Amino acid sequence: MKILIVDDDVDIIEIITFFIESKFKMRTSLSTSIAGAEAIELLKKEDFDLCICDHNMPNGNGSDVLRFIQKAQKITKFVLCSSVAPEDMPNDYQKDKIYFSITKPDIESGINKLSQLIAKDFQVNSEAISSTQSEYVPIMINLLFLISEMPCDIYLSLSEQKFLKCLREGEVFGEQDLEKYVHKNVYQLYAPRGKHEADLIKVVNSALVKIINDSKKPIDIRMLEIHSQVTSLLKIYGFSQELVSIAKDSIQNTVKELIKNDKIENFWKRLNLTGDYPSRIYVAHSTICGLLSSKISWLNETVLDKLVTACFFQNIALDSIDVMMITNYSDFMNKKQTLTTKAIENYLNHPHRSLEILSQLKISTSDVEKIILEQHEMPGGQGFPRKLNYLQISPLSALFILSGMLAKYILKYEDKADFNMIFYSFEEAEYNKGNFKESFNVLKNLFLKS
Repeated sequence: MKILIVDDDVDIIEIITFFIESKFKMRTSLSTSIAGAEAIELLKKEDFDLCICDHNMPNGNGSDVLRFIQKAQKITKFVLCSSVAPEDMPNDYQKDKIYFSITKPDIESGINKLSQLIAKDFQVNSEAISSTQSEYVPIMINLLFLISEMPCDIYLSLSEQKFLKCLREGEVFGEQDLEKYVHKNVYQLYAPRGKHEADLIKVVNSALVKIINDSKKPIDIRMLEIHSQVTSLLKIYGFSQELVSIAKDSIQNTVKELIKNDKIENFWKRLNLTGDYPSRIYVAHSTICGLLSSKISWLNETVLDKLVTACFFQNIALDSIDVMMITNYSDFMNKKQTLTTKAIENYLNHPHRSLEILSQLKISTSDVEKIILEQHEMPGGQGFPRKLNYLQISPLSALFILSGMLAKYILKYEDKADFNMIFYSFEEAEYNKGNFKESFNVLKNLFLKS
């Protein structure tokens, strides 16, 4: 449902937005205006299902908006939200012309009653709505900052089903916007899917290339931004040649930077690990693999490229952050009763599903496929999907498994990380034996000295 909120008091707009978010049981996209004349211009450009409008405003009042809706024969249902009641101005707000009335300051009660009326009249099926494919594409705010003008409207996500328009087509996402959203810990805004998709992909791809080539920006920040955006777009749009090319270029650029860096001491404290979890684990995991490249004789640039590729795509078939945070199969069995049936199936099937995705990308090798397939195996043969033991798991997969568990541990505990404890637990689970032994000893030496 598309809703336009009109009020010259931005605080009132925020209150109405909050109650819509909490009371409405349907997917909503919200736009706002602080004047009647401005609202009319928005109504000329697009159709809204609902307009919640104040009366007293300095540049065009609520009755002006209602008259325009009637004259233009818009489908928009008009809701008066004002200290003025319809009976106070019967010539302006005829009861058969307005859908509902909310009397200020009792906005919460009014929105609650409105939500019940909407649910009845629109026959809302919340389960059907929640199961439909998302109508919005996530775009990182740092990418928006690199785009000169928006090719479409941009929205803020209020919840999984509710979106608030915060930037209009043709406007520029400036430095003040960037600072505002970073301050609020918002790292993604959303573009609607539809007629603007081709233009959107074009400008996003251009911004991604700028990030890849920005040598002044730290490599970990570039890794975060590229991974977050590319994997989101791959899931939504599929594997276009442009996105796959950007992923390849990013991985190659990352490997070249990582191969130069052998400073292990407190490296995780120097990383920028803000943003979404899949990208944070990619950065931490890849960085640990890179640090090992100068300590293990067989870990050269070519091999590191395979490891970083596996890091980039290891979680692409997973939807749940809780599932991504599981360290190994033993941890999964401990948490299994807290997971939904869908999450359990997703976890157990995702290595094979990831292989299917990699085959479509046409950038993987047999080594990358083996790493992805063996990422949840355990030294004692308790893992999955093939129940391999520490002699059967390849040395490359063993390195990937150990560095991945360390990365998750670092993200979980940060400054409170106790590496004596974690390596003791690794030894207890036999991660120091067979094909794990060399990687375990090098990692233990590096981390217990740091």
